[in-house]
Amino acid sequence: HRDAVEIAEVMHVRRARTVRNGVVVTHEGEPLQALYFVASGEVEISLPEGRTNLDEGHFFGAGTLDDVAIASHSPGVSAAIATAPTKLLVLDQIDFRALTARSPRLAAHIRALARA
Repeated sequence: HRDAVEIAEVMHVRRARTVRNGVVVTHEGEPLQALYFVASGEVEISLPEGRTNLDEGHFFGAGTLDDVAIASHSPGVSAAIATAPTKLLVLDQIDFRALTARSPRLAAHIRALARA
């Protein structure tokens, strides 16, 4: 996927976070106030229906785009743990709006992914 690369280019990797294997990215019961894009590595997320792994180009968390909630695996994510050395791009609401304003094509792609 090119998503994370494009996000990094647009945001100049302002909010990059690198974590080691086994590091807890989000804790169970913690409200997700940002979108987490996997730039490299892998994250295992816990959902009500079980666990799933997200690799490069995937994202989880919550944000709002044009007043439409964007959530990828989000309402049900109870925990996220890195299963490999992982680089995440963490976008809060302000960063997310700036990103989508600068890159309408990326905004459309994120909308499509969120509906999938």
